[in-house]
Amino acid sequence: MMLIMAETITIEVYHGGAWHDAFDVTFSEPAGGFASRTTAAYRNEYVGEHVDQLGSVQEHAVGVRYPVDFEVWAQEAWPAFLLDVMPSGAARRWWRRRLATRDLTENELSFKLLRDHTTSPIGNLRVKSERPDIQPVAFSKEDVCRRDVSFLDYAIESGAAIGGATGAGGDAPKVLLVEDADGNVYPEGTLPDEAVRKSWLVKWPRGQDRDRDRLVLYAEHLYAEAMATIGLDIRVGEHHKFEDSKPSVWFPRFDRLPTEQGLERLAVESFYSMAGISVHGASATHFEYIAALMQVCEADQREDFVSEIICRDILDLIVGNSDNHGRNRAIIRNGGIRLAPYYDVAPMVMDPEGVVRTSRWGDFERGGQIDWVGVFEHVGQWADELTVRENVQRFASQLLDLPDALRDLNLPDEVFDFPRIHLKDARATLKQWGLL
Repeated sequence: MMLIMAETITIEVYHGGAWHDAFDVTFSEPAGGFASRTTAAYRNEYVGEHVDQLGSVQEHAVGVRYPVDFEVWAQEAWPAFLLDVMPSGAARRWWRRRLATRDLTENELSFKLLRDHTTSPIGNLRVKSERPDIQPVAFSKEDVCRRDVSFLDYAIESGAAIGGATGAGGDAPKVLLVEDADGNVYPEGTLPDEAVRKSWLVKWPRGQDRDRDRLVLYAEHLYAEAMATIGLDIRVGEHHKFEDSKPSVWFPRFDRLPTEQGLERLAVESFYSMAGISVHGASATHFEYIAALMQVCEADQREDFVSEIICRDILDLIVGNSDNHGRNRAIIRNGGIRLAPYYDVAPMVMDPEGVVRTSRWGDFERGGQIDWVGVFEHVGQWADELTVRENVQRFASQLLDLPDALRDLNLPDEVFDFPRIHLKDARATLKQWGLL
């Protein structure tokens, strides 16, 4: 009989300009996958040093389900926030090829990636590990653009550490980079904080890099620019295309803020983590996310949060963004709880692989039709129904400016004309839904 050895990792939390050893997670069966038993707790010395934060779920905590406390959490699954920080999607596939880990099962690979390759992900958490002292190696943006995701192999062959470059999840190839004052770029986590001037999430077409894949990425870039034009909270990227290279979009990261005191890392947590869902790509209802958010927000935030979750789904439906899973929505936990800016808004109904909605309105969404009256009535258990309805109607009116903003940016007709994208008939659609 083979003896299974438990293993413990330490989560470091960044706040106050420094990293802190904060939270230990013990895996009873490391190779058991996300559904294996874990025991987790804050370190006593961490709680003692932050006794003024007892019960807090803001930046000092690892997540909203784990307030700073002396409590021990025993679960039949990994803590959901771990899935936020570990490499996944395209990054996971890259690591499997790079590590030549054909002898590892998917579950074994999951733990290895968490333990050994979660050094500088999005947000303010990381897994404590040995970090070799390697001199940063600079690259140009053209270096990155010409090599697309193979840039990571090129960086390693050039003697660079890749740090947390693979810390962004999702099926589209992405890398996390930072830029210095001279415009050189480096893998995330390899340049000293004081030298960082900009932080980037670089994204390439997903799938087989067909013309349609490239169009979806370009439309995502234009969507962001148009959404910002009409006053929505989103970061506008840079679209790059060099000769004989794949196109890429460089999105400024909203979780990194260069300050005079150093690089501030914001506590970002996905809706999946907030709701305690430890499964990639799981289906859930928007009501589950609302209920989880209501547990941690202030009473005077309820109407705004409920309204915003509804509004963001309406936007997704108008622009054809079917990739609405719980890791494409997030909260920020610094100095209170707020929704993260919009991100990953693209016409995914055009994706050749067929991306379906995984976040829905429960019994109020059937056959592609949503009973908005029923949705408003249902959310009345958390917030004033009339206020929410008025907020959503104002947002719907704001959306009427989006098609013209996209025309001004020359969004291709192929996107406007695609079935299940309602940009051409936005007014009629919103009226039909009773939102105007």
